[in-house]
Amino acid sequence: MGKKIFVQIIAIILILAVMPGAAKRYQANTSINVLGRGYKDINIEISPGEDPAVKIQQGLNEAKTSRTPIKVIVPEGNFILNKSLFIYKDTYLKTSPNTVFTRNHMGSMMLNGTRVDSFTGYGGNSNFIIDGGIWVANSENTACSANIFSFAHAENVVIQNGTFLNVINSHAADLAGVGSVLIQNNKFLGFKDNSTTRSYSEAVQVDVIRSADSFSSFGSWDSTQTRNVTVTNNYFGASSTPGFTAWGRGIGSHTAVYGRQYDNITVTNNVFDGMSREAIYGFAWSNVKIQGNQFQNIASNAVEIYVPYVGYHTVNAFGQQMNVSEGIKNIVIEKNKFTNIGLKAIKLSGRTGAPINGVKVLNNQFLNISSTNLLDKNSYVINLQSIYGYHRIENAYKTFDEANNAGTKVAANLKYPTQTEPLGKQNLYRLRTGTFNSSAVAKSALTRFKKSTGINGTVYKTGAKYYILSSNIAGETKLNQLYTKLKSQTGWVVYKDTVYNLRTGTFNSYTTAQGSLTKFQSITGAKGTIKPIVISGTMKYYILSNEITGRATIDSVYNKLKVKTGWVLYKDLGYTASSYKVNMGKFLTKSEADAGVAKVKGIGVPVQKIIYYP
Repeated sequence: MGKKIFVQIIAIILILAVMPGAAKRYQANTSINVLGRGYKDINIEISPGEDPAVKIQQGLNEAKTSRTPIKVIVPEGNFILNKSLFIYKDTYLKTSPNTVFTRNHMGSMMLNGTRVDSFTGYGGNSNFIIDGGIWVANSENTACSANIFSFAHAENVVIQNGTFLNVINSHAADLAGVGSVLIQNNKFLGFKDNSTTRSYSEAVQVDVIRSADSFSSFGSWDSTQTRNVTVTNNYFGASSTPGFTAWGRGIGSHTAVYGRQYDNITVTNNVFDGMSREAIYGFAWSNVKIQGNQFQNIASNAVEIYVPYVGYHTVNAFGQQMNVSEGIKNIVIEKNKFTNIGLKAIKLSGRTGAPINGVKVLNNQFLNISSTNLLDKNSYVINLQSIYGYHRIENAYKTFDEANNAGTKVAANLKYPTQTEPLGKQNLYRLRTGTFNSSAVAKSALTRFKKSTGINGTVYKTGAKYYILSSNIAGETKLNQLYTKLKSQTGWVVYKDTVYNLRTGTFNSYTTAQGSLTKFQSITGAKGTIKPIVISGTMKYYILSNEITGRATIDSVYNKLKVKTGWVLYKDLGYTASSYKVNMGKFLTKSEADAGVAKVKGIGVPVQKIIYYP
């Protein structure tokens, strides 16, 4: 028996020794080192009639034979790229921030390998910088699915000061087995899911080079994973091109290999605006820092950390199904601001026998979150440190009290409404145009609408025609000013609409509110969201509808719901919560609780109620 076990252990050790993704353990991101090197300048000159891709590629090819690192400098201009560009080792591609590259072919705009290349580990073309440029994957007249950058088997890669526009179905940067990456000071604008199956596409994909199906540009497909990634000071959002919204995800992964976790991922000081899925999706990520970011208008969970389930993602680098999930560790989420989040601000998803070990969620701000700020769903999270009070754990590996005993317990940053009913109101209005005969005409009119009013609008269809509805306008004075200005500048038919919300009375539990939400939606046909509220020190819940335009409509929906449910209902004119309460966590001793109260008072937050637990 003992001999048999000994043989098995030796076999495992030998396997680990030959795994290319596991042979080298990074301690720090070394990509910044390439910025300080000495480079030989190569200035590209592109005359009228010359092929820009050919001229730029000639400069990039110099790296193949140069004994010193080269800097390829592209002049300012608008360049159509009729073929992919290939970047090689020790290269700095420098362009003006105003230089425009527009793709006019079927492939990625830039790669660090050709189809005949086959690298292993992090041994491919490495040590390169892409600095500046406006990289347009698709114009309004093209619709081709391809990445802007496809990089694999590389080490020390910097992408900075660029703008990346209008990707269809794919990624701005696909990083498949890249060893140290710095992505800073960029704008990632515009995504379209033409397939209707790619809503999970990331602007920046942290990837493993597992198969030609997931990364087809070149090999080898040895399951080298990306690690040591820093994404800082970037903006992720929609572009101004009609039809191109923000990405499904800002940064994330959706493929994993057992034993090849994505490691040392740092995401700091970015703005994620309008993602249709998660802003950050940490799939099989360990040693993660998410700090100082702004998450706003995210449709799903803003940050999700996820342990892969047993199946496709638990096969190891040698094709063996391990039949177990692999836990992850060391997640820090701090000093972020979450505003208008559709589901959870933060979601942690561990698995049985594969926990998320060592999580710190500290000093974040939460504003207008539709659901709980932190949900540990079947999470098996251990060693959780958290600073906030409104915290729900379901089927957890450790209980809430056990988890919090390991960490800091003062909640000084979570805000949610506290009121006596009814809640405060704010007058909100919208401008609505008359109808246009086609979608194209309405979209063109939308550009003029935004320019005239300075506010956003959305094109809606009614029957066979289309109209524009503005975003909310605070105050009747501003409404009248914009109405007059738009009407005089365009001559359109314009209407002034009042915005209402339908709000229920409170329910005593979240479960009851969830059941009532289903009934609410089926009766009214309107979407609704469950909101938490503290009334006389007790947490309750109510349902708030999506915004309803027009007095006649709100009256009709109100009467219909009242008759069929008998609920207490309110018609709010532009609902707004006017005050907040800070809820504190549990403490082990009275002295700790007193210190926590002092800390909260010290930042100017009044303490309404103190409960000492025995």
